[in-house]
Amino acid sequence: MGEVLQLLADSDERLGQIVQKAWGAARYPMIIGGLSLLIMIGLLLGIVPQFEALYGRFQAELPAATQGLLTLSRALNQWGGQLIALALLTCVASRVAYSRFKSLRFIWHRTMNRLPVIGTVRLQLAGLAFSEGMQLYLAAGLALPEALRYTAVLIENPPIQVQIDALARGIDQGRSDQRDLDRVLLPDDTIHLWQLGLDAGGLPRYLKMNSRHLESQLDQRLTHLTSLLEPLLMAMLGLLVGGFMLALYQPMFTMGALS
Repeated sequence: MGEVLQLLADSDERLGQIVQKAWGAARYPMIIGGLSLLIMIGLLLGIVPQFEALYGRFQAELPAATQGLLTLSRALNQWGGQLIALALLTCVASRVAYSRFKSLRFIWHRTMNRLPVIGTVRLQLAGLAFSEGMQLYLAAGLALPEALRYTAVLIENPPIQVQIDALARGIDQGRSDQRDLDRVLLPDDTIHLWQLGLDAGGLPRYLKMNSRHLESQLDQRLTHLTSLLEPLLMAMLGLLVGGFMLALYQPMFTMGALS
């Protein structure tokens, strides 16, 4: 029992560190995105109307980009409150629907699993949780099908949970169909080491190897992703604000023609 508890504590600590690092990588784009949105709204509400009043004195056609900013500013000033209320209502309704409808959660997770970068990280996290959970429950003396079912609960990814449950049912029925194993949406290395562990009769050892491999992969991927996102997002923010201001000041360059 002491060995199992120690394994549980070590597993929770490692998973917590990896998940925290993953959230750290995801939090940065959300902060930059929110900051960009606030800057744009501030410019549209406070700065653009002043330029609209200035340009209204001239009887000339403004560039398309400037006209678009002026139209967006007027719409935001007129309907901003309603748009904010609608956005908040949509967020609340989406949250309630997500918590109540299992099918919606399934669709959401399945979609996220298919995204290029986010999906890869999610599957690697699921593979790590799978390996850690199986080591824990096998060490506790559970049979393989029961260990699979309990491990599925640890993986907060409904499509993968369903696939692992199907694998457990297949083993219960006395069949170990390779197709059931291939349907489990886990990293290829995890599936390969799982099969090797079953064939060699040393599943816990191979699961431990998989955990170390995935931890190393996730650490490298998240570190690389964080270092790449920082300059990329700052450059995108600069381009967004720069393009906004360029479109706003563009008529100034042809002020003689506008007069």
